[in-house]
Amino acid sequence: MNKKRYAAVSCINEEIINALEKYSLIPVQVEPYKGLNENPESTHADMQILTVNNTVVLLKNNTSFNSRVLPLLSDRKVVYTDNEIVSFKYPECVKLNVLIAGHNAIADFKHADGAVKRLLDGYNLINVKQGYAKCCTAVVDDNSVITADESIYKAAVMNNINCLKITPGHIDLCERYYGFIGGCSFKPDNNTIVFTGDIDTHPDSESIISFCTERNVKVESLTNKPLFDVGGVIII
Repeated sequence: MNKKRYAAVSCINEEIINALEKYSLIPVQVEPYKGLNENPESTHADMQILTVNNTVVLLKNNTSFNSRVLPLLSDRKVVYTDNEIVSFKYPECVKLNVLIAGHNAIADFKHADGAVKRLLDGYNLINVKQGYAKCCTAVVDDNSVITADESIYKAAVMNNINCLKITPGHIDLCERYYGFIGGCSFKPDNNTIVFTGDIDTHPDSESIISFCTERNVKVESLTNKPLFDVGGVIII
């Protein structure tokens, strides 16, 4: 019998939530952290949950989300952040926003939570000033990523990580801000990367598809809408 697979995903976009069924993923909707709506990321999965190997990191005292996800993690080790988020504003909100690609971990470690840093012992820690490191970056394979962020691009290249630099913008989020490539993508398996909308709506779609194809990773679009940053889809 196949094990059920769950996916943490923002509660905002119903079409994306329903489309996860295509990949046999059962959605666990992420609501605004403690009701805080100070920015669009308050419902983003990559702000409220992080997986490091077989360990799941949850935000301390995030009662609503944690109570729904904990019963699904009986076979996983669970740890909580040392500190809770008091105000869902940058940079306090990025305690779990760490990008992991193979043995590399990229983040603004000044603002990453201590519990996360302890779990990353043995990883190649790459410090950047971009607190939204996971949001900003799509992982193609253990040594290949895509980003529009200049600091992450330079750091990746310096650490011998294959990195495709794309044009900023062209990913919806809200009226004031555009979204990021990491927040509009996820990998349901090692050989597939899925984008929340039609990848062809991005001006660098050909380069993105070529970069992925060269690494034997096929590109799929979850919907036929423009790309939309939902804070990623965290498969648990």
